[in-house]
Amino acid sequence: MKYFVPIMFLAAIIPNVMASNPHKMRNSPNPNSVDMGCVVKNCPLSMAKAMINPIFMEMAWCQNSCNPYYYNDTTPMKLHYQNCTTKCALTYDSRAGDEFLGCTMENNCVNFGQINSTCPKPEPGVKTHISDLDGEWW
Repeated sequence: MKYFVPIMFLAAIIPNVMASNPHKMRNSPNPNSVDMGCVVKNCPLSMAKAMINPIFMEMAWCQNSCNPYYYNDTTPMKLHYQNCTTKCALTYDSRAGDEFLGCTMENNCVNFGQINSTCPKPEPGVKTHISDLDGEWW
């Protein structure tokens, strides 16, 4: 119990600290939000594990540094922003982080910035085969 209060304190202030990142656009809110009440109610153990995991914390700081791309990216589907956050997630992958983020998403505790676009859905050709999906095509 003696560690619960400091962890809860960190959990409450980290989103605010991250939102005050000096690299984000001035007067622009963080495009992503976390409902800490929801997290505390549904994911307290996975949150505690993630908060003490330095790899998860590096990933969080890294992804927060991508926020300027969200506001400045004019590519279709904000590809620069998505590439930045994906690179962070792959670079700082941790089991604790995966479990925590999985829990927050399953319980609708986190909201990600809107990416207003449609994904093109081409009609497959007559000679298209399932093996055409092998490799990097996206």
